[in-house]
Amino acid sequence: KSLDVEQSDIASLDGIEVCAELESLRLIGYRYGDLTALAKLVQLRKLWLPYGATSLEPVAGLTRLTELRFGKAEDLAPLRGLKELEKICGGGKIRSLEPLLGLLSLRSVEVSEANLSDDDPAVRELRARGVEVKTRCG
Repeated sequence: KSLDVEQSDIASLDGIEVCAELESLRLIGYRYGDLTALAKLVQLRKLWLPYGATSLEPVAGLTRLTELRFGKAEDLAPLRGLKELEKICGGGKIRSLEPLLGLLSLRSVEVSEANLSDDDPAVRELRARGVEVKTRCG
């Protein structure tokens, strides 16, 4: 149960809630910013947000997510409750990986454009737990 939106002129995600059983959604070609309709897709396991999406708030309640890809974000705090997340790949001026410390299923974090160093306490703690932390998505 997956849906890929790669090159599309879709103007809104309104109505996507009828896809309540969707487990995988790739919004690669979706060019518009309002992602609030995603909150109703509680069965999602994999989600690829469009490059222009800057807020992760719409995914905060998607507690079954195991993989999340996003284009740009600054704040990872909305991910704190996503306890099943295993892989995160994204970009933006992420200030801290601290919100990810409670995600014990996490195996891989790939962030580009983030200003994080190997000395960052959250980076060190994640790596000590065996989480692979990279500074670019692959």
